[in-house]
This record gives sequence, C-alpha cells and structure tokens, in this order.
Amino acid sequence: MLRSARPAAPRPRLPQCAQQRRLSRAARRSEEPVCRACAVGAPQWVLGSRDGRTVVGSRRGDRITMSSALLPKPQMRRLLARRMKFHLFGAFFVSVGCAALYKFGVAEPRKRAYAEFYKNYDPMKDFEAMRAAGVFESAQPK
Repeated sequence: MLRSARPAAPRPRLPQCAQQRRLSRAARRSEEPVCRACAVGAPQWVLGSRDGRTVVGSRRGDRITMSSALLPKPQMRRLLARRMKFHLFGAFFVSVGCAALYKFGVAEPRKRAYAEFYKNYDPMKDFEAMRAAGVFESAQPK
C-alpha cells in the first residue's frame, strides 16, 4: 500500500499560561491539568470530583488551593466538649447494657438456684448426716 504524499497534520497545541509552563514534567505526565482561566486571574483546574460535583481549584507553584464552597469549615471551638458528650453518652449506655447483662445473665439465675435449693432443704436431716459421718467434734456420732 502506498502512503499519501501529504504529511499528517500536526496536533494543535493548547495555549499555555505561565502557571502551566512552571509545572514539573512528572506532574504533567501524571495528570495533565486543563487551564480554565488563562486570561483571567489565577488558572483553575478540575482537581477531582466529590459526591458527583466537580472540585475546582487553582495551582500556585506547588500549593493547591481549593474553592471553599465544597469544603466544610473546620470546627475550631468546643472540640473537647463535643467529644466528651459523645463519649459520655456512649459510656453510659455501655455501662447500662453491662449492668442489665449481669443482672439477667448472672444474678437472677443465681437467685432462682438458691430459692430452688432452699425450697426442699431440711437442715436437721443434713445435720444428722454430717453427725453420722463424724464431721463434728462436739456432737458424737450415734
């Protein structure tokens, strides 16, 4: 097959702003940033997606600043009070659960077993059996 005499058209180059030229070769290889605002202010690139929305930011040297509309403000006050409230309620409910487990899993069955044992227990019959076996020194066997 014969090749056409015309050479292939060169790929059109996108205009580069100064920020794009400053990016390192490795950064361009990994993820080519697409400049959205070369002519106006700092360039902005699509940095990723969060919950289906596009995260837009600008790159100044090696520092990336993201638009604050998508990021929640950090809580700077009452951090300890918030954590303590959560942990106090959690500790209270865990302790109530452990107490209920002990009451219904250990104490109640133990009370029922003692009640069942003493329902038919005759202490005089038991004393006579131990006396006949010679357990007591003061009560001589018969």
